[in-house]
Amino acid sequence: MSFDPAAFAFAAAVIGAGYFIFGISGFGAALLTVPLLSHAWPVSFVLPVTALLDVTAALVLGVKERRIAERGELRRMIPLAFIGALVGATLLVSLPKQAAMASLGVVAVLYALYSLVAPAPVRKVSTAWAMPTGFIGGLSGALFGIGAPPYLVYLSRRIDDKAVLRATVATMVIFSVGSRLFFFIVAGLVGVPQLLAALALVPFMLAGLWAGSHAHVRLSKEQFNRFLAVLDRKSTRLNSSHTDISRMPS
Repeated sequence: MSFDPAAFAFAAAVIGAGYFIFGISGFGAALLTVPLLSHAWPVSFVLPVTALLDVTAALVLGVKERRIAERGELRRMIPLAFIGALVGATLLVSLPKQAAMASLGVVAVLYALYSLVAPAPVRKVSTAWAMPTGFIGGLSGALFGIGAPPYLVYLSRRIDDKAVLRATVATMVIFSVGSRLFFFIVAGLVGVPQLLAALALVPFMLAGLWAGSHAHVRLSKEQFNRFLAVLDRKSTRLNSSHTDISRMPS
């Protein structure tokens, strides 16, 4: 990989913006970073780099707030998320590159359509949804780098407190992205170039995370819920508009 100044400046700006979102909500960076960085670098390079950054960001939030995370929900989701990550990483290394890129575009479009038509949550859902949510989140996270939306869809319909919700999602991201990163390493997708790129981008990730965390504190519960609704809908429209398969690097 070659890192020209323009590409790095673009990546730094994307990372800062993505982790500002992460700092507010405890997830969501990949909704912005993966599709945009895929215009500058190959998807097979972007996914390990963003996984390294996601683990770091989730640890920063999760270690500080892990005591208020909803552990019952985590116990139900984590085992299936691990299995989903295994399946997703296997598909990532075995699928033809164009098929993986096309799948990313299809997922972005389908999730955008879901966001447009999904009704606002009016009641809690059953815990029976925890295991399929874990599997789908692990699978889509490893295969597309975007695993947190399924967790949010489920957890936002189970947890009312915004601090507990953010802490639970961030803790789930630690386990989900951690297992994804483990399988990337086993598959040989993480090497010196990916490590150097992630290390160079860490200051911009931390700056965005710091700004987002301070913004989170200032938000009321109603404002936080509105932010999640906007993130759930607008970010996926951004994904679908930027995931133009014909423009993806080969």
